[in-house]
Amino acid sequence: MLTSNIPKMTPFLMYFLMGIPLALGTSTILFIDLLTIISAISLVYEEAETDIMKRPPRNPQHDRLVNKRLILMTHGPIGFIQATAGLFTYFLIMAENGFLPSRLFGLRKSWESKYVNDVQDSYNREWVRISSFIQQK
Repeated sequence: MLTSNIPKMTPFLMYFLMGIPLALGTSTILFIDLLTIISAISLVYEEAETDIMKRPPRNPQHDRLVNKRLILMTHGPIGFIQATAGLFTYFLIMAENGFLPSRLFGLRKSWESKYVNDVQDSYNREWVRISSFIQQK
């Protein structure tokens, strides 16, 4: 669960700092979180420990549940690898659809603007919003 924070945060940072179109919306990320939390349900079926009350309590100074090593490992190399894989896939899919990475930077404003009906890709093809073809009643 800790590992997934960096890959989810990276697209939002690139969205705000570099102006690329958002890869996943907030509702999509929430849906992914709800699906991945299903694996935590397996803890319900874990057998109870019979001697749990006979054990001495843990020392809060030395026996921490989340320590520095765990945080550095989950938010460091593992999160970086997942974020890199996700961004590589994002840029690959966008490039296959005509938007090379150099074209994506700074495209956010025209991509999201309801007043801009056509966005040009890297090959000067125009992409038109489908919502403009739906008749308003």
